[in-house]
Amino acid sequence: KTQMAEPLLVGPPELRVTLRHILLQTYEEAEALKTAIKMGKISFEKAIFQYSQATDRARGGALGHFFEGQLPTEFRDCFALSEGDISPVIPSENGFHLVQMVEKRFKIYKNYKRYSIKEILFEKFKRELEN
Repeated sequence: KTQMAEPLLVGPPELRVTLRHILLQTYEEAEALKTAIKMGKISFEKAIFQYSQATDRARGGALGHFFEGQLPTEFRDCFALSEGDISPVIPSENGFHLVQMVEKRFKIYKNYKRYSIKEILFEKFKRELEN
């Protein structure tokens, strides 16, 4: 007899964010650029290519995708940004960053598999023995 069950290692949906940034040498440069972006004088994307001193500038300043707890300490507050929002100036050992929230999305696990009752009980027993 079989039943539908979630894979044993699957957890609840997790919030995943996608970020990009601009790296500048001084706090003043970063503040001035943030003001220019907010006033519509330049887009965040154009500012990356024109002003960022980061090595990822050619990739559009992409920092990548992150789940909660994966961001470096200085960037953790960026998790609370809404899509399109720009962070306050963030100091780091490399300089001063402006970070933009590109996307917030829940990663939902949809890999369901048929497990027999025997398989489920065996895996449960195996985990109990390991602990």
